[in-house]
Amino acid sequence: MIKGDIMRKTIEQYISTLKKVTVDVFEVETFLKKQEQLQRDMLDYKELANVILELSEEGIIIPVRSSKPYAMDERIFNRYKKVRKLEDDEDLLKNEMLTAFNRRMSMVIYLKKVQQYLKDKEILLAISDFLQNQMQDEPFVSVNERSYQLIGNEKLLFSEKGSKILKNIGVTYEDLCCYQTYEPFFITK
Repeated sequence: MIKGDIMRKTIEQYISTLKKVTVDVFEVETFLKKQEQLQRDMLDYKELANVILELSEEGIIIPVRSSKPYAMDERIFNRYKKVRKLEDDEDLLKNEMLTAFNRRMSMVIYLKKVQQYLKDKEILLAISDFLQNQMQDEPFVSVNERSYQLIGNEKLLFSEKGSKILKNIGVTYEDLCCYQTYEPFFITK
């Protein structure tokens, strides 16, 4: 029978090798049984629940509250999500910023502001894809048209947010084969 620290180390090892984010307690149970060739009644479910609770309190996993309570110990849930360490995430994200985007995009500002990168990532990927697949004779269109084509929002690139993103990465309207147009202004008397 697996006890205390050994069970915890075994569960932590299992969680760290999971490729998916969700940790299913039943799968943890199955893994423990395979490790020790245990029968159902030989596994210490209270100890399993204690380890899961410890890992949850330490922020290694968080409960998926929409899942049901675990049948063998209702103090825990059936499913948990892995909490990735921010440092590990930041290293992965910085590596992504350096390798996944078109070389014409400067990612220096985002390397310093990883949280902002996460907020702007979808837009950055759309711009990178455009720059990567841009044809030699790409027709120039209005900023609104290009914005709609890239992001599905015709006002974004011309907005304060869009302008800031373009400034951060050193990309101009000309790089995106687009030009600024002004809305007509009418005065009625």
